[in-house]
Amino acid sequence: MTRGDVHALQVIRMMSLVAARSVSGRRAILLGLGLALACDRYRPTEPIGTAGTGGASTAGSGSAGSSGEGGSAGLGGSSGELGTTQTNGGRAGTAGTGTAPPEPEECPDDGTDTAQLTLAGLGVVASVDAGILDTDAGALVDAGNDPDAARADAGLTDGAPFTLLPGLVGWASVAGQGSATTLGGAAGRVVTARTAAELQEYAGSSEPLVIRVCGTIRAPSVQVTSNKTLVGVGTQATIEGGLRIRGTTDINVRDVVVKNLRVNGAYSAVDGAAIQVYSAHHVWIDHSEVWDSIDGLIQVVHGSDFVTVSWTKFHFTEDTPDKEHRFACLIGHADENAAEDEDHLRVTLHHNWWADYIRQRAPRVRFGDVHLFNNYWSSADNDYSIWAALGSRLLIEQNHFDGVTNPHELHDSDAQILASGNIYEQTSGIIASTSTAFTPPYVYDLAPAAEVAAAVAAGAGRE
Repeated sequence: MTRGDVHALQVIRMMSLVAARSVSGRRAILLGLGLALACDRYRPTEPIGTAGTGGASTAGSGSAGSSGEGGSAGLGGSSGELGTTQTNGGRAGTAGTGTAPPEPEECPDDGTDTAQLTLAGLGVVASVDAGILDTDAGALVDAGNDPDAARADAGLTDGAPFTLLPGLVGWASVAGQGSATTLGGAAGRVVTARTAAELQEYAGSSEPLVIRVCGTIRAPSVQVTSNKTLVGVGTQATIEGGLRIRGTTDINVRDVVVKNLRVNGAYSAVDGAAIQVYSAHHVWIDHSEVWDSIDGLIQVVHGSDFVTVSWTKFHFTEDTPDKEHRFACLIGHADENAAEDEDHLRVTLHHNWWADYIRQRAPRVRFGDVHLFNNYWSSADNDYSIWAALGSRLLIEQNHFDGVTNPHELHDSDAQILASGNIYEQTSGIIASTSTAFTPPYVYDLAPAAEVAAAVAAGAGRE
């Protein structure tokens, strides 16, 4: 009690004595008792500790008394400290809710997670002045749309070896539109992004870069420019948002690799996609996981070309923000876009897992030559899996369709499907084929369809 409190108490007691002398009998006694009670009520109580709330060290922030204890962890925060001791002892702050977030990762760079994604790691030296490689290992060139011209400008003759990133198979490995193959940022330096600002700065840079993505980063839209590799490192490596691999009709984005990365599209501001490939060519998405975007997990649109998606898991969760639009992959966005899309949209999809809650578009294709081999579909209660639409040609080999509806169907009379060696396990609906498609211009190894489900379920997603 403060000196002022003591003084007030003395004044009230003196008033009770005066009242007792001036009022006789029972009335004096009652008045004295009332004033005594007022003395007790005047004594201030100690404040009660407040409940722990979210944020670091804010739980149990009330004024705990000498016998009180600090509140436990608030939502996403750490435990609150003990309240300061008061004279009479207030109650302890009550516990907040939730669990503490994981500790931020450091992701030290010892070179091992990027060794096979850089030219230096592959033992190749790039000639910056010439714009090509010093060996017969390939080139970064500008040779128009002719694959043979691209090889010739790179100094490559028929049958000459050139650099391929380990594991790259399919259309993204084929020369065309001025690139001999897909190298991403292999010719550049290695950097690490731990924040949205760092990721956006590096991904949008004009220089070739291999960007190590460390931890969970909330970034609704990340513009990715030419000659970039984004590789997830550490144990968390997740982007909450969308990757925008987007150029223009006049200036395409080229040479992009996305590897070992998780992308939660529920937070995307990239036209509803987790990864959008738009007016871009030579793009390789490998060993990644995409989920919960509202208009297609991966979009390959607006004349994009030479794309491979491999060992990637497509799926939705029960918490997806739009349960109607559970669409996996769109290749070609509109029937009216023939002028831009014809003779483009060449895509390889291999060893991918089309998993939980996918409703449609696994994939839906317009115009493109699309090769699907050794994939696994297991999304029950879907509408359809593969849809071949306007002017598309699909080669579907040695895949496993497990419990799905309409494994592959033709939407337009000029679409083509050649299907061979596939397993249809407890499927229903349409299994269409025209017995014609196209012949891929690259080498690839087909695993038996009987081995696909186990291999893909174990291997798709982050390594």
